Amino acid sequence: MTTPLGVVAGAAGRVDLSFHPHPSVWLVIGAVATFFWWASTRLRVRLGAPGLTSHQRRWLVTGCLSLWIFAEYPIHDVAEQYLFLVHMIQHTVFTLIAPACLLMGTPDWLQRWILSHRPIAVLARIFTKPIVALVIFNTLIAVTHWPKLMEKGLHNELIHFSIHLTLFTAALCMWFPVINRQKGFPRLSTPAKMMYLFAQSIVPTVPASFLTFSNRPLYRTYELAPRILHGFSAISDQQIAAAIMKIGAGSLLWAIIGGLFFQWWKDSQAGHAGDNRRVPKPRPVVTFAQAKVEFAAPKPPDPPLSRP
Repeated sequence: MTTPLGVVAGAAGRVDLSFHPHPSVWLVIGAVATFFWWASTRLRVRLGAPGLTSHQRRWLVTGCLSLWIFAEYPIHDVAEQYLFLVHMIQHTVFTLIAPACLLMGTPDWLQRWILSHRPIAVLARIFTKPIVALVIFNTLIAVTHWPKLMEKGLHNELIHFSIHLTLFTAALCMWFPVINRQKGFPRLSTPAKMMYLFAQSIVPTVPASFLTFSNRPLYRTYELAPRILHGFSAISDQQIAAAIMKIGAGSLLWAIIGGLFFQWWKDSQAGHAGDNRRVPKPRPVVTFAQAKVEFAAPKPPDPPLSRP
């Protein structure tokens, strides 16, 4: 008996991986890419700003591609219907990789233009404060993995999209104090960045522990899904997803912390004053003209010698 291309027989039914695009994904990614194209061509000319550097282009392309690849077929389909661990990888990209890449690629002049709009500026000053952003982001991570809400999202495309959009927006706020280069908005020193990201790597331990130590699958969709991998149970899928949430995401954050530390140490050794140390008081510099005036000034008479 033969099966159509992309349809595989599973233990609990059939796994249908036949190709079908998701127009909503193309629409959203197209809108993001169009905005950055418009900003780097039309808006840049209007503001008299410099063009994008090669590094900024690479960051923006990486951010847009990561969003598109992990939101489209086949990852979207596998994450939504068959494997919870793929769903967790997808969320890791949407919260820890894509937002950081887009913020890194956004030039200073574009950040200033966006933040010059009063409603955005007011919201940014509130929701990008480090403690506020940390609490909101991790609360949403826990709430969006609540079984009842998760099940509704898996069976309703609008709810599913809203969850992803909410997490992505919260992730932008979470990353902003680390990447922000604008005065007047939350911005951390290098040691504070390391402490902030360390806290971010610790907090997900709580929801990950529920997934790891549960003796039954928490999500009915993944429990009843056809086994896309032979012999791979739903409880194993859930435990590996928990490991990705804690160890995988934590390793990524620790790698960034390590990079920040070594750059901080290198700058400190070189004596560069940056956001990681106090600016030393400059030593007075005496110019030739000042020295000439000083030597030309009349000297006060020597005091008379006292006779013994």
